[in-house]
Amino acid sequence: MLLTQPASIPKRISSLARSPIFIVGVFVFITLLLLIQHALWRDEFNPWLIVRDSESWIALWQKVRYEGHPILWYISLSSLYQLTQNFLSMQLFHWGLGVGAIVLLWQYSPFRKLEKILITFGYFPFYEYLIISRNYVLGFFFACLFCVFFPKRQYYYWPLAIILGLLANSHAYGLLMAVFLALMLVLEFVFDRTQRCAYLANHLRRWDLALSLVTVVSSFALAIYCISPPADSRLHGGQEFLFGFDLHRLFVAIGKISGAYFHLIPNSSRWIDLVVTDLFILGVLIVINLKLWQMPWVLVFFNLATLSMTVVMFYLKPLEAPRHMGGLFITLLTSLWLAHYHPDGEAFADQNRPFSLPPRTQKFVNRLFRKLFILLLLVHVIAGIAAIIERELLQPYSASRVTANYMIEQGLKDEFILASRDAQMAPIAGYLKRQLFYPERQSYGSFTLFQDERVSVTQQETLRQAITILEGKNEAVEEQPAKIILVLNKELDTSLTTSQETTLSIQFLSQFVRAYTNEQYYLYQLSLA
Repeated sequence: MLLTQPASIPKRISSLARSPIFIVGVFVFITLLLLIQHALWRDEFNPWLIVRDSESWIALWQKVRYEGHPILWYISLSSLYQLTQNFLSMQLFHWGLGVGAIVLLWQYSPFRKLEKILITFGYFPFYEYLIISRNYVLGFFFACLFCVFFPKRQYYYWPLAIILGLLANSHAYGLLMAVFLALMLVLEFVFDRTQRCAYLANHLRRWDLALSLVTVVSSFALAIYCISPPADSRLHGGQEFLFGFDLHRLFVAIGKISGAYFHLIPNSSRWIDLVVTDLFILGVLIVINLKLWQMPWVLVFFNLATLSMTVVMFYLKPLEAPRHMGGLFITLLTSLWLAHYHPDGEAFADQNRPFSLPPRTQKFVNRLFRKLFILLLLVHVIAGIAAIIERELLQPYSASRVTANYMIEQGLKDEFILASRDAQMAPIAGYLKRQLFYPERQSYGSFTLFQDERVSVTQQETLRQAITILEGKNEAVEEQPAKIILVLNKELDTSLTTSQETTLSIQFLSQFVRAYTNEQYYLYQLSLA
């Protein structure tokens, strides 16, 4: 017995390493380290600062309308802020939602073990929707939660209705997913006699249907109202929707599906890249459709959600960031998860079986899809590791934290700070836990709202405002400062310093230019000559 005992130790270690608890534990440990390492950028801090510096719920509501996002993330942050004023709570809350989604996936999803591992450490669950604290994680979490509660629809719909309402108010892509998931439920209820009879056998069906309908309609209406910007909004630089046909723009939009699935975005200036990539991704979509062919309502959801996201986010108003493409990836995962509940198309078990493929064809499709799906997930793992190395380990995501730390160490935190461009200064205001003076608004502020009253300024105009502040001629500044700490997003033009040398004394302090984003900072001290 003693001779064979040591041989069992490697087996136990190997067994532990393959266990879901160990894999999720490794995921939790690594992501916590990355969370500590991550330097928040403006899109993460802006919502937190809106919550922090809003005087009331009405003021918060009015500001959120300019963000182009539903209200749920801001309500969540406001609740956190009532408990603690530390923005770390936002990061931990976001991280908890991402970990929660992964736990649901491991516990309830039908994916194979290898697929679960690859999904867990893929680009969106492992990095974009976990380390970067944005509202996108809500969509991922509630999509997984919907899949978990989906089998309960035979008894009641109200949990699904609540989840759909929360999903709709997470993000624009969450709204599109929620709309077509609701349509899927309606179509199944109307045309699937088995599902309808099983549900109607429940004595609670009357109030359940009414409650579910009111919940879905009201929450969808709230989300649509929130993401509809006011008339004076200049979100995304005032970029307008394109209502009309543009073949090149259509090819670019289709190419974004390839970006979502394989992180392969074609060069929009080369037609050959667009054509080849789009033909490839259309072939992938055909394989996915054949895989889902025997689950018609899931097929409807997948195609309508994918089509709507492609049209709205990448054609009508072209968005470029990977986080926007993630909605297509979450839609695919959700469709495959839901398809598990109708593996043989039993909802259409009539004699003709109009939605059935020949057994040989179905077997071939399943093999081909599995290879494509594993390839897709492998690409996501590689992209996630590459993003972490490039954006977190080799350089900070933003130079904001190191800049703020320098200002604190040098005793500059409480000085009068003039900061421009305001859109890049939110993380500085967040880390310093104070407001800055923005020349774009000629007033104090922290977050940025893109509205008509905000005016872009040149460095020359920024220096002119600095002079009026130092001379005590700016009515927005109550106490005349003896010096100003100037924080710029771009290096100060030396020709401007020469032209202002008779009025201003400009002293260069430091610069912080190592950052993945364009949040690089240059610090100067200004005083009257």
